[in-house]
Amino acid sequence: MKKLGKKRDLLFMLLVLQMFILCSMFFLGSKEATVKTYSMFCISFLLIMLSFYVKPAIGLSVAFFADFLYLVFVLFYSKENFTLLENGIWITAFPIIAFTSGQLGQTTLELDLVNQNMIDSLTGFKNKQKFYEDLLEISTQSSKTAVVIISLVHYKEVLALLGRQKTDRAILVASNILNNLFPTTNKKYRLEEDTLAVILNISDKKEILITQAKINNSLNKVFPASFNNQIAIKFVVKIDVVEHDLEESNSSLSKPSARL
Repeated sequence: MKKLGKKRDLLFMLLVLQMFILCSMFFLGSKEATVKTYSMFCISFLLIMLSFYVKPAIGLSVAFFADFLYLVFVLFYSKENFTLLENGIWITAFPIIAFTSGQLGQTTLELDLVNQNMIDSLTGFKNKQKFYEDLLEISTQSSKTAVVIISLVHYKEVLALLGRQKTDRAILVASNILNNLFPTTNKKYRLEEDTLAVILNISDKKEILITQAKINNSLNKVFPASFNNQIAIKFVVKIDVVEHDLEESNSSLSKPSARL
C-alpha cells in the first residue's frame, strides 16, 4: 500500500509539473496569451479530467484524436503560422498529460481498493469476494470457464521455517509469473494466503493442459534457483472447468462439473 501511495504522489507531482512547464512556456511572453493558447489549455484540462476517471487507454485515444483535429486545423487553416515549438508542443503534450492523468486515476483506484481490502497489498490481485463476483458475472456470458488454482504446498511449515518475508517473496514471485503469462487479463486473485487464482476464458482440454504445463515450467525454473534449495518450495497447479447454467446464472453459480 505504501508503494501505491508513493506512486500516486509521484504521478500527481508529475502532472502538476507538466502543467507548470506549459504555463511557463506560453505565458512568459504576453503575445502568447491568445484565444488559441487558452483553448489548448482548456483541452488539456478536459483531458486531465477525462483520463483520471476512465481507463488510461480511453484517455490516450481521446488525446490522439485531439492531436488529429489539431493537425487538421493547423494544416488547413493556419499552415503559414506553423512553428515546431508552439504547435509541436501541444501535439506532444496532449498524450503525455492524458497518460499521466490516467495512471494517476488508476493508481488512486487501486489504492482505494486496497484500503477497502478488495485488493491484496502484496500481489495487487483481487480478493476472494471479487473472485466470486467476477465468476458470477462471467457465468452470464459463457457456459464454461477455466479457473487456474495455484497453491503453495505446506504453507504453514514453509512460513515457520523461512519466515514471513521469504514466504511472501515466494508468493510474489508466483504472482509475477502469472502476470507475465497472462498480461491481458485482470482476473487474477489471491484467495488465501497460500492460494492464487486466475479466471481464463478457455474450455478446450488441450489448451488447458498446455496452459497448465506453461505455469508448472515457469514455477519449476524459478524457485530452486531463487531459494538455494534450502527448503523445497513447491506450488501445485490445478485447473478446474466450471460449467454454468446460463438460465439460472443470475441467481446462483452451478458447481464445477469437470476437473483435470
